[in-house]
Amino acid sequence: MVQKRKACKEFVPLGRVLDRLMKSYARQSQQDLRRIWQCWEAAVGTAVAQNTRPAQLRDGRLVVNVASPAWLHQLQFLKRELIDKLNRRVGKALVEDIRFRIGNL
Repeated sequence: MVQKRKACKEFVPLGRVLDRLMKSYARQSQQDLRRIWQCWEAAVGTAVAQNTRPAQLRDGRLVVNVASPAWLHQLQFLKRELIDKLNRRVGKALVEDIRFRIGNL
């Protein structure tokens, strides 16, 4: 026997539905970024932590502000290692890629 769905008494604007979804997604992204912040120095080491700051996490891509072009260049070589260490510390695969940029610490 097929059950009928109850009729919706009122329509909800699509914008409201999308807004709720985006807020939920943004909240989770902020929680994940906080988890990365908490283990950042332990994962990357003191010297790197003093010259870098995680700035944003979106769709598995972590944006990291770096103090200078020299640090940016050096960290490109360590990218895969940093991703692995961060994900191990956090306990799940949050970071798929890292984008380094010169920015405020």
